[in-house]
Amino acid sequence: AGQSRTASRRSGRVAALRPASKARAADASARAEARGSGTGGSITDTHWRVAAELVPRTRPGDFNQALMELGATVCLPRRPACAACPIRRGCRAFVEGAGAAAVRPRRPTVKDETVVSLAVCVNGRVLLRKRPDVGLWAGLWELPGVGPNGGETPDRASVRLLRCLLGASRKRPAPYASLVHRLTHRRFTFHAYRVTLSSRPARFERHGTTRWIRIGDGANVAVSAVTRRLIGALSADVSAQRIPAPNESSAGTLAGG
Repeated sequence: AGQSRTASRRSGRVAALRPASKARAADASARAEARGSGTGGSITDTHWRVAAELVPRTRPGDFNQALMELGATVCLPRRPACAACPIRRGCRAFVEGAGAAAVRPRRPTVKDETVVSLAVCVNGRVLLRKRPDVGLWAGLWELPGVGPNGGETPDRASVRLLRCLLGASRKRPAPYASLVHRLTHRRFTFHAYRVTLSSRPARFERHGTTRWIRIGDGANVAVSAVTRRLIGALSADVSAQRIPAPNESSAGTLAGG
């Protein structure tokens, strides 16, 4: 009975490894074909059919490991070592003399986005807003921000953002930094503004999605790398403007923090 259970578990592990092995084989098939065509090597239904034929029914895990090692040490995307490949005779690209042709990597499509951020400063502290629990930078704190509408300039967007946060206000935000933050498929251009108030607006007190922190304390709060950069730039700008530091005795409790 014990041997039967062991065999059953082993069979289950093998079955579980087969999809991963087929995926590796499909990727390898696409890479080999790309060498001859100069394409980016996208996996198609044909590659999946080839993978189904290549992957052995027994020991697919060992096949998968061997295929990964082959791709990591021999069948390299840019400089394949075809002379050292143990299966080169079955490689169409090698037989046709295109084995050494480099695969042109497919460049990811990068989407440009513009964000206007606003630092609301009161007595040496700055307002942060919590991002949603899903999506980019989920659950992290950030300076309130907005994307410009249509042909709206960053200056106009900052005024609109201020009115959304505070309601009617005669104050005009002042720009203090512009920076670019790159992700794999997105490139953000941040235009940062700041406005200084004499007291905290009541709407932001005891609110779970907002909090006040000391200017320059971004390293001690769960924020994204770009928000840390924006707060650092704000700290430098505040120092240059010689805005008074917060009064410890009247700082009060952080709203939401």
